[in-house]
Amino acid sequence: MSTGHSPIYALEIPFEEPTPEAFITLAALAATQLGWTIPYQDATRLIADTDIGTYSSEMVKVDAANGVAYLQSKSPDEDSTDNSRNKMHIDALVEAINRIRAARTTDALQAQHQLPDPAYQAPAAAPQLTTKEKFAQFFTMFRPQKGYVVTPVLFYMNLLVFIAMIATGVNFIQPDGISLLNWGANYRPLTIGGDWWRLFTCFFIHIGIMHLLLNMYALIYIGLLLEPRLGIARFLSAYLLTGIAASLTSLAWHNYTVSAGASGAIFGMYGVFLAMLTTNHIPKHQRRALLTSIVFFVGYNLMYGLKSGIDNAAHIGGLLSGMVIGYAFMPGLKPGAKRATTYGVITAFTILTIAAAVITLRSIPDDTTVYQEKMSLFATNEAKALKVYRLPDSTPTAQYITAIRDTGIGYWKKNLALLDAIDSLDLPGALYDRNELVRTYCRLRIASYQFMYRGMEEQTDKYKDSILLYNQKTQAVLDSLNKRK
Repeated sequence: MSTGHSPIYALEIPFEEPTPEAFITLAALAATQLGWTIPYQDATRLIADTDIGTYSSEMVKVDAANGVAYLQSKSPDEDSTDNSRNKMHIDALVEAINRIRAARTTDALQAQHQLPDPAYQAPAAAPQLTTKEKFAQFFTMFRPQKGYVVTPVLFYMNLLVFIAMIATGVNFIQPDGISLLNWGANYRPLTIGGDWWRLFTCFFIHIGIMHLLLNMYALIYIGLLLEPRLGIARFLSAYLLTGIAASLTSLAWHNYTVSAGASGAIFGMYGVFLAMLTTNHIPKHQRRALLTSIVFFVGYNLMYGLKSGIDNAAHIGGLLSGMVIGYAFMPGLKPGAKRATTYGVITAFTILTIAAAVITLRSIPDDTTVYQEKMSLFATNEAKALKVYRLPDSTPTAQYITAIRDTGIGYWKKNLALLDAIDSLDLPGALYDRNELVRTYCRLRIASYQFMYRGMEEQTDKYKDSILLYNQKTQAVLDSLNKRK
């Protein structure tokens, strides 16, 4: 999902300032605007530490002489790859320099320039990290820090929920559907039946350890790239809103699929980043490598999602909603934008998401509830039809015949009509198979009652064997139905 790049990136650019000192002043202002710290600065050299709050920090050097500036960004560990961060730093610095240059005069910049204490020496090149230091640096990506808070918190929330599931006996490799439902997975009959909260809880539940690890890898990767750019409020709101949008898409698409996992929300964050990469918010030179990586991730996972058992509807719903939210965030990310712009967008999309949830939950037909209601009526009719067997021995023959014809056969035919109506509902295939057995059961009952009726009416025992045969067949069907429960 990531692409490797050199741990050092350098660029030479001509500068138009009258002296190297003026350009170094300009570069210092640009680095300050980017939030970098400047441990050393003199008339021809600047050293800055990016320290952007992610899992590593790069050193940026600027040397100016004879009208040419040499810019370099270097990772602490030269044996590693930096996933394009060094190039991103240099591009961001050049963009900031050009922006400040356009807004300020050279004289003003020269007047602001102050040299640091001459006794201060430039720090030596970053030493090679030991194995222990590399190990510690790796784990910083799981630690909340400045500019990177929501991602590790979400990581630990997903991990803790999974640990809790395992502690209660859920299989950690392949949980069954009942266990997932008990923990809050998304499932149309339950969600539209009143458990609306499953739209939210489902993306903190995972279907086994591999599902969790793959999703958390994708979350950490996009979080490192995106959260420092969006900030806490935008990142968290986008994650939650796209996660719910993914759940709603899955609910509308799938009738009886148990859906769980953070991938819908994660696809939402990739959608936000895709939107950013199609605008000028990110410098052009940075966009190519990032866009290649993100498009590869999205394309590969959508293709892989065509396999059975993967909820691609949630992926698509999260991705598209993320792109819409990402474009909506753009005005609030511009320099000088008011905070109210961002919170206005968040509020508007929160209202839209709630409205979409209400409309979706109300518009999807609840065929499972209808099925249960009809089967409840079926049971009532069945009880009435079976009363024939409980008539007292003293019951007059005429009354017995009427009871068999009207109450017995009549209610079995009503149940056949109920089963015909159930066939028009959108139900799992297993229920349709069961209904066929129930239909066979009703027909056997009717055949048995008809022989009873004819025997009573003709006052003969010649149908006794037929009645016994049909009763045996009826019991066999009942046994089969009981095994399916």
